[in-house]
Amino acid sequence: MMKRLTKETAKQCGRQLAKLAHCSPCLVLGYMLSQAQQWDNLIGPVVDSLKFLTSLSYDCLAFCVVEALSAQKKDRLQDDGVTVSGWLKSIASFCGAVFKKYNIDLTGLLALLANKIKDQKFLDLLVLKEIVYKMSGIEAMEQPTPEQLEAMYGGETLRGEASYFTQVKNVRKSSQRLKEALVQLDLAVPLCLLTAQQKQYILYRIEDAHIKLLGKMYDLCQETLFQFGQFLLVNYSSSEHRLPPVGELLSRYMVTADVAFFLARPGLMENIDTRFQQMKREASGEVSKQVEARMYVDAVNYVLGPLSEAIKPNYPPKCWQDLSSELFVAFWTLSMGDVVTPVAGYEREITKLRSQIAALEDNKELAPAKKKKDKERCVALIDRLQDEQRKQEEHVAHVMTRLRQDKDSWFISHTLKNDTITQFLQLCLFPRCRFSPMDAVYCAHFVHTLHKLKTSNFSTLICFDKIFCDITYTVASCTEAEAYRYGLFLGTLMGVMMRWHGDEKVFDQECAQYPGFVTRFKGAPSGADSAGDNDVDYQNYRHVCHKWHYKLTKALVLCLESDNDVQLKNGLIVLTKLVPHFPKVGNLYQALDKRVEKLKNEERENRKDVFSLASMYSGHLKLLKPHCIPEKEFHAVVDKTGAVAQTNSTSAPTNNNGAGPAAARTAKNIKDESSRVRAAGGNVREEVPSLAPLKASRDGNKPQQQPAPMPRDESPNGHPEEPGRKRRRGAVVEDREEGELPRDTGAAGGGKEYKEYASARDIGGAREGLVKDKETMSQGLKESVRDRDRLDRKRLRREDRELIRNGAGDGGVPQGSLSKGTGLLEAPKRDGRARMVSPPDGPLQAGLIDDPRPIKRHTKSRR
Repeated sequence: MMKRLTKETAKQCGRQLAKLAHCSPCLVLGYMLSQAQQWDNLIGPVVDSLKFLTSLSYDCLAFCVVEALSAQKKDRLQDDGVTVSGWLKSIASFCGAVFKKYNIDLTGLLALLANKIKDQKFLDLLVLKEIVYKMSGIEAMEQPTPEQLEAMYGGETLRGEASYFTQVKNVRKSSQRLKEALVQLDLAVPLCLLTAQQKQYILYRIEDAHIKLLGKMYDLCQETLFQFGQFLLVNYSSSEHRLPPVGELLSRYMVTADVAFFLARPGLMENIDTRFQQMKREASGEVSKQVEARMYVDAVNYVLGPLSEAIKPNYPPKCWQDLSSELFVAFWTLSMGDVVTPVAGYEREITKLRSQIAALEDNKELAPAKKKKDKERCVALIDRLQDEQRKQEEHVAHVMTRLRQDKDSWFISHTLKNDTITQFLQLCLFPRCRFSPMDAVYCAHFVHTLHKLKTSNFSTLICFDKIFCDITYTVASCTEAEAYRYGLFLGTLMGVMMRWHGDEKVFDQECAQYPGFVTRFKGAPSGADSAGDNDVDYQNYRHVCHKWHYKLTKALVLCLESDNDVQLKNGLIVLTKLVPHFPKVGNLYQALDKRVEKLKNEERENRKDVFSLASMYSGHLKLLKPHCIPEKEFHAVVDKTGAVAQTNSTSAPTNNNGAGPAAARTAKNIKDESSRVRAAGGNVREEVPSLAPLKASRDGNKPQQQPAPMPRDESPNGHPEEPGRKRRRGAVVEDREEGELPRDTGAAGGGKEYKEYASARDIGGAREGLVKDKETMSQGLKESVRDRDRLDRKRLRREDRELIRNGAGDGGVPQGSLSKGTGLLEAPKRDGRARMVSPPDGPLQAGLIDDPRPIKRHTKSRR
């Protein structure tokens, strides 16, 4: 009967299977479940055929599922030790489909999954993840589109219309059944805490598993935790949560801050809103917007004030010497919807609904009642979206008022800015930017918000410098999903950076006279804004942007050249998320493109996953090629004499992607530095350079630490130079006076004939440049000799053939032939035998055949 079961015959076979299952439910349903595990395309017909089962049969089906998951003999991993077995994936899909469609008791399965997670059986989380997805419609989207990501930090209506409720429909009844089962067993909070604790167990307790498997299990725990938390947010109120306080979560249950605040954040915001509404009701008469904003700040202090004191014992006292606990709580309790209103997302959904209304009016075939009902639904959704947008804009205004009032007390004034920013990165930004895609975008916007608020003692430049200058170790320590989120964070922050870089007016409006762009902090009073010469101007900021781009390129090239598979793949994932804004400089583009093409050629037949990622990024990179600009257009280039190259100069030739001759130098410099870091065991760290040389170049002074020129009375190889002597470099001959150095037109380019010389000077001096020239000349001479020898051999073979035709009639060797093993090979006769003929007088050329065995192979190939 199972062989006849298809999608078309599911109803007919289902009746017969129901009769059989009523007699022997465990036997029949156990066999059907085993077939569904073995053939995943049979899951749909099997689920459809279970429509006619009785309540007893449904209970037996739940027992069969529990029994199958409890089997100890089945291996949950394939033979490679990394990939999840197919039967586990199939049974997860079957459970999600059958528990959504039919009213089957879930308590036994949920209790089993909770015990499995407690016993560190992480792979059974696949079943929980699939059940939550099918029954609630909430998908753990790890790579959402920009539109979905924007909708996720909107209101409930916008999330329901545009984010994760798009694939699964009609989930109201099934999600309610899942909620009732969790309430009955009181498993909502325990499942979250167990899943969060397993993340730490995977990192520090498992030692014998493959690193790739550890990353997959960690990502599975994180995705399931985020998905289950979203389910609780949609279906539970704060009173139903009964979640322990944040301080207890950190100390007693040993969960990290990102998990603790992820679970507690909805309840905290609901308590703030409840207190705010209560204060509004207690106020007499109408309340102005200013009074409302003050009421909201009072409600926040009432709810979050005790929390700021409760979290201090969970961290070392030194942390609060550099950072205030109020900033810590403000950062972790807010989300993207609290600081930004997705106006574009609301407008997009409203436009889509209005288009649906217009399409309904133009549809003449639709019944009037159906048309009226659909039109009313669209109009109601438009009203709800507009009202939700208005409320969220008011909420964002209240939050910004609160942040503006507290900003001067967040960063301690008597500590070094480097220490303050380091603590902010370690305690706030880095843990949260890798938690979810929405949190990654939120972290970038929060940094921008600190800058826009003119937060006292917060340096935007130092924060950007620490984020962009050394990402090698951060990328290497991420899983694949975390690398995606980290790249999203860097890409969002780089979008802000490049917007300031691209327009001087925008820079003057948003950065000039801001505390975040002050370079001197000593002696500045708390809350005072430094101005004047201490501010970074537009040209210096462009210099710093180029430094950040170069540091990113060097770090990511080091990842691409790594032998570590995880670091290599993570580097490609981060590069993919940086594509809209990086690379922008032509020579950096060439350095990355050259390495990616080499990686594609090396991994074409070896590692298919790496080849796929490299091919995808290479396609994105090709689209950026027309938008790359020369280095001298990206920032004012300072040459070796201290002069600033003009951005409108046309003396330096550029290729079609905007890269000048400096591209080859930059690619080689990056490769040399990457090799140096690898040779040092990965322990070489770059120090953040100061802006003094940049400022000196802006004032027209000579930059510091310039390489000393060679004496004019010596040539680069250490010998006196003769006046008017012509020197050959490759194919170039130049006239120079005594002691004159080759000309240089700046760091961004130069004459074409001096490209190699300038490149050699940048990496080691002119002395190495001439050594390279001699090597190039020697290589050219070798190639010329090789070509001449090849022509001589052709001529000798032609003369030999003529000599043979004019020689003895029996095809033998003429008189004066050389001994065997030193002659030339004659073309084979009809009998297939090769004969030796003597060459003309003169030395034998290289490459002649002097062994009988090669003669046979050569003869066979000549046929």
